[in-house]
Amino acid sequence: MVARVKKITVGILGLSKSGLAAAKLYKSKGFEIVGFDDNTNLQLNPEYNSIFKDLYLGKQPNYVFNEIKNYKLMIVSPGIPFEHEVINISKSFKIPVISEIEAAYKFLPEPKNIISITGTNGKSTITFLVQQILKKHNVNSFLAGNIGIPFSQVVLDITTKNINNSVVVLEVSSFQLKFTENFRSRIAVITNINPDHLDRHPSFEDYANSKLKLFDFQAKKDFAFINLDNNVIASNLNRVNSNVLLFLSNDELNEINLPNLPKKVYLIKLKNDIIQIYFSSFNNSNLIKLDKLSLVFEFSIKELKKYKTLLTNGFYKENILISTLISYVWLQNYEKIKLDKHILKEVIDNFEPLSYRLDNFTSVENILFFNDSKATNFHALVSSLKTAFEYMDNLKINYKVILLSGGYLKYIKEEYAIQDLLNNINDIKKYRNKFIGVLGFGKGANCIISAFAKSNTDFGYLYSFESLEYAFEKAISLAKEYLNNIDNNSKVAILFIPGAASFDQFKSAEERGKFFDNLVSNFKNSFLAKTK
Repeated sequence: MVARVKKITVGILGLSKSGLAAAKLYKSKGFEIVGFDDNTNLQLNPEYNSIFKDLYLGKQPNYVFNEIKNYKLMIVSPGIPFEHEVINISKSFKIPVISEIEAAYKFLPEPKNIISITGTNGKSTITFLVQQILKKHNVNSFLAGNIGIPFSQVVLDITTKNINNSVVVLEVSSFQLKFTENFRSRIAVITNINPDHLDRHPSFEDYANSKLKLFDFQAKKDFAFINLDNNVIASNLNRVNSNVLLFLSNDELNEINLPNLPKKVYLIKLKNDIIQIYFSSFNNSNLIKLDKLSLVFEFSIKELKKYKTLLTNGFYKENILISTLISYVWLQNYEKIKLDKHILKEVIDNFEPLSYRLDNFTSVENILFFNDSKATNFHALVSSLKTAFEYMDNLKINYKVILLSGGYLKYIKEEYAIQDLLNNINDIKKYRNKFIGVLGFGKGANCIISAFAKSNTDFGYLYSFESLEYAFEKAISLAKEYLNNIDNNSKVAILFIPGAASFDQFKSAEERGKFFDNLVSNFKNSFLAKTK
């Protein structure tokens, strides 16, 4: 029989990196920690015994769950299903259920300076760039969240070392935001909201609402980044109560109605490859006329060493704009200094794209290989495709493409996945003549190929394969066949952009990316051996 627990007991559900960090933080604050994890084979090192009062792995008897009624709260790690038994039992006892970021936020010292970045795509790159830009301006900044370092670990470091006047640049997910109740960001950034994780969220509305919660707890003096190109965000402006940072990719919109009267409005644009930031103060009007904003900052991306590389095309270019705006606003409003263009250039020039995010390509004779294993949803798939097309168009080469897509689709029903992909395919129909074919692989292959087949657009050959390896072999065959019947100046780009999670055949997107790299390396070695 377990001992009677006290109200100083905190439960941790999910004992991986984030859960363990939260346990350490709350242990340091004097709480007794009880851990739960479904993995009965969890590797327990001596550190666990020093942190946890009790550890429960796998299914537990009712008397263990009954003690939850005496807990102070239950902290949930990001990967836990929302309807997990421990969560439901905690709620039935009216025990607060909060995410790891909410738990860490409670102990972040005032003024609780946080720049939070979420979105379906782009958040990791932006989080990294913003933190690096601030750091180079001698701002005491920390990188945390989904990008690899748990927020709880950073808060523990800040509190134990008595670090003052710092800012945490935090990448957050919908899973973390789902169980927040007071989490406030000085700058809240939602890059975009498109269908994703619909195997975990009960609906797209629930997924979107979890993201939009980032705006809900802001004060009027804070800042909310609004991507006006994204319909979901643009249709939820009533949830924005703070100053605003606007992103707009075109000049078609001349005015915007903001229901809650922001005082400060910033707007970022890209005109003739020049980043432009505009600003104005508004006191008595909901209607913001964009042509009334004044130009306050300019930076030409032509000055970058990586100009005309992948880094200054498509979604990467958008990420640079957003990172520049966030950094500018933080430095001006919270540090009272100006954004240094030389530092901005230095950070972007030295930035190495995160692994397996369309970061580079390998060339074997006239075949180019692009690896974007981290593209795990259909919006990322199409965004990556458009970036690759834009990049190759700028190179002014004759090219065709073969798309490799597949994996585990994050949808409850296959018909939902097909419809979502059909909606996204509309954005690439203008490139249809560039396709040799689309090759699906893995669990989601048939669904992906069905969507392309139903698009009323000719994307060339459409094939499904059980594995990535078989799809790769067919891609090489099709590329060779095309190149043998065309002039020597033409190229074939084999684009590995899964548009799905990796869990059907791989442990992670990283493992899947390495596997593709190995396929390319083996092909290259075989090709070189034949040419000797």
